[in-house]
Amino acid sequence: MVDPKVLTYPERRISRDRLVSALNFLHFRHEPLTLLLRHKDYDYQLALKAHPRTSQEISVEGEWIKEENFPRNIHRFHLEKIIVPGNNALVFCPEHYYWDDDSFSADLPEEIQPIYGRQVLRNSCKLDRIEATILQNSIGFCGHLLDYSPNGFRIRINAKNPQNFYWLNDTLPVTVSFKRPDDEDVLFCGEAQVLRATRGEEQREIVLLPKVTQAARYRPRKARTKRLTMQPAPTVNFRHPLTEQSHSLKIHDLATLGISVEEPSERSCLVAGLLLPEVELSIAGNTFLTFSGQVVYHQSSDGRVRCGITILDIDIEDHYKLIGLVHQAEDERAYVSPHGDPEEFMQFFFDSGFIYPAKYAEIARDKELFLEACRRLYAGSKGIARSFVYREDGVMTGHISALRIYRHTWLNHHHAALSSRRAGLKVLRQISDFINDSYYLNPVQLRYVAAIWRPNNSFPAKFFGRFAEGLSDPQKCSMDTFAYLRGSEVDELQDWGPLHGSPWELAKAQQADLYEFEGFYRKVSGGLLPQAFDLTPDSFDDQSVSNAYKDSGLKRDRHLYALRHGVDLVALIDVQDSDTGLNMSELTNAVTIFILNQEVFTPKILHMLQCIIAVKHCKERHPVLIYPRDYAVKHRLEYEKDYTVWILNLDHSDAYMENLNSYVNRRANG
Repeated sequence: MVDPKVLTYPERRISRDRLVSALNFLHFRHEPLTLLLRHKDYDYQLALKAHPRTSQEISVEGEWIKEENFPRNIHRFHLEKIIVPGNNALVFCPEHYYWDDDSFSADLPEEIQPIYGRQVLRNSCKLDRIEATILQNSIGFCGHLLDYSPNGFRIRINAKNPQNFYWLNDTLPVTVSFKRPDDEDVLFCGEAQVLRATRGEEQREIVLLPKVTQAARYRPRKARTKRLTMQPAPTVNFRHPLTEQSHSLKIHDLATLGISVEEPSERSCLVAGLLLPEVELSIAGNTFLTFSGQVVYHQSSDGRVRCGITILDIDIEDHYKLIGLVHQAEDERAYVSPHGDPEEFMQFFFDSGFIYPAKYAEIARDKELFLEACRRLYAGSKGIARSFVYREDGVMTGHISALRIYRHTWLNHHHAALSSRRAGLKVLRQISDFINDSYYLNPVQLRYVAAIWRPNNSFPAKFFGRFAEGLSDPQKCSMDTFAYLRGSEVDELQDWGPLHGSPWELAKAQQADLYEFEGFYRKVSGGLLPQAFDLTPDSFDDQSVSNAYKDSGLKRDRHLYALRHGVDLVALIDVQDSDTGLNMSELTNAVTIFILNQEVFTPKILHMLQCIIAVKHCKERHPVLIYPRDYAVKHRLEYEKDYTVWILNLDHSDAYMENLNSYVNRRANG
């Protein structure tokens, strides 16, 4: 290590007592100090490390760390400076010193100027704790990181036969990476420029300047979430993965996918691209959440450094807490995960008109079950439900919730508001931000979002429907219409014979049936339903969603049947078996019949099938959805209403968020 550039501050003085304390703290951490020596005859400089002993009042003593550059003729050198590393590195020049081949001692001055060895403090790394690899044009050199700062890495590398250091062109950039010996995860990887290197045939020390100031983690988004400041500012605490030193930094601003922090330039510890395996966000000294992250930018200005840290992995409940924190910072009337009286929610649904007389007539018999489902969803569910509420003067004026209904799909439902236009739009934006950010972070494998509505419901038809029509690509956003019937009364059935025996067969669906269903659906719609609703050969028998509901004390099971006529698949029957009340319209507890062959599948066969399902799964009064809808029209079925199923592929969430922003602005100005 060459002699550092020094920055002096003559208006400040450091006492001997302060210097002794710094040396003793170094001893406490078992970290070395650095002695800069210069050869008496040949005038070259040498940096040696030593472990200090406990210091008293007037001197410092220590033992040499015998690295490969330690000279055999140390008496041929004289001492220039001693560098004491730390948050404020100290450099002093002793007048009297002594050393031999094993140890040294030096007098301490009564006071020193606070001389900082570098514009940015370089932190020592524990020997052999961080493995380093340098790559250039497919050639790699391995070694260890010796010390680190955002402005430079000092690395010791080795050339192993047949390698030689002539293969390393110090005029060209290199790629450097760091990792721990006991862990395969790379902590840093980025481009760097060689600043200087020692000379040696088998081993060299090389100083690298990192060239990356930005390290994009996610693809650019047109619709970015707002970054907000909070007072008092939260704090992040982490142990630096390269130096193992603990750091505590104030958050400058935060969003639902990341934060930014600030620190003085001379004590900067972060570099763009660095992974932080565990970051703790605390408020008023209490841990609020933890996550792993990556530094994505490093910006210097006016003696300060601001670094952005994006979230890579976070517990789904912690992410929900972060969403709530950001929403509250933006608007104190916006809430997530509201723990309120379930009867308050039910009263809101009545007051807002969401539960209209005909709907209440359908659910009145099971009102206690609906209330219990509401209680469990809003109070105890983990990873399967999200709710967003807007309160004005303590009164709930807007509500929307999301329910995980399939592996990669969440259903937006129960969107309601009182007379306040603002409340309805506010909660819609809240849930849209949650979906947009969760897709990028993907803690719950979010790939699709769905909405279901009746055509006479004007808001979703205008907002969601026109968006899908504008995209005009069912692989980006699709809409399918289902006919809605009520379940048959079993005692109306006279003869089940046609479905008992050849040529009819009703059995559990197999992979081959799902391949045929995909082909049918692709021809009649071409939309996203099979992928989003787990109706593909790879997903139809997955139990992960069912298990997630069980973990929250709830039920959501599925039974998939194939109705065949001879060897031909005539219909696919999806029987949802869930707790009553997960969805007010009971669409999460419905029987959906996909009819592939409308000529063979007569209304009589439909009626018999309904009765068999009703007996087998106790679904006499539950909804039945028919797809395609034109089957019901063609056969003049007396069905109650239509439902539109809207699905968005979140690869195209930017377009959705642009549409939302445009809609909100038009309503705000209109």
